[in-house]
Amino acid sequence: VQGCDAIVHAGAIPGDIEGRELEVIESNAQGTWNILFAAQQAGIRRVVHFSSIQALGYVGNHHAPLYFPVDDAYPRHPMTPYQLGKHLGEETCKTFANRWGMEIVSLRPMAVIHEEHYKDWLQSNVEEDVKSVLWAYTDLAEVVEAVYLGLTKPVTGFHAFLISAEDTMLDCPTMEAIERTWADIPHRIPLEEWFRDNPYRTLVDCSDIKRVLGWEHKRSWRDFV
Repeated sequence: VQGCDAIVHAGAIPGDIEGRELEVIESNAQGTWNILFAAQQAGIRRVVHFSSIQALGYVGNHHAPLYFPVDDAYPRHPMTPYQLGKHLGEETCKTFANRWGMEIVSLRPMAVIHEEHYKDWLQSNVEEDVKSVLWAYTDLAEVVEAVYLGLTKPVTGFHAFLISAEDTMLDCPTMEAIERTWADIPHRIPLEEWFRDNPYRTLVDCSDIKRVLGWEHKRSWRDFV
């Protein structure tokens, strides 16, 4: 980190591995501590940290979502070593920001997809296969844009932001899928209002990153398939 102006920390084991639970925690939780400690010692104030939607806990069908649409204030209930590691990484970021005045942005992308792979969705049961991420996704180019904004926009303290495309992976209206899968989940915002302008709208509320960093969703899988 010597000589760096800022750090983007994306190094991690990218999921749970049976039999290697401790390694996942050490890499993703302890590894984040190592990076932040080195940055603090070197006087680096700005860090963009890759967290995950999994830090919230409901991904993987271990726990039903608590409400729709999910937002950055969603209560954490990590259920696996990977989810716990990402949650602890965010808490570590918050500690360094609070104690040493660092400026840290944790990004929580949904399933990150390159445009070349959008066509593959048409050959899978999307509604069943990816319901645990609320059928949400993030275009890779828009993740890169979020990193750039996280490095360059004025911020103070710690922020954690969900990142999702404005629409779902589904080719049916989102409300139809909810009625088939999660009809009993409470609504934080009336869904009639949420879907008024876009029946395919995501169940992920990204208003915080839009407000603080000026990030905007511009790319949809529907533009490439």
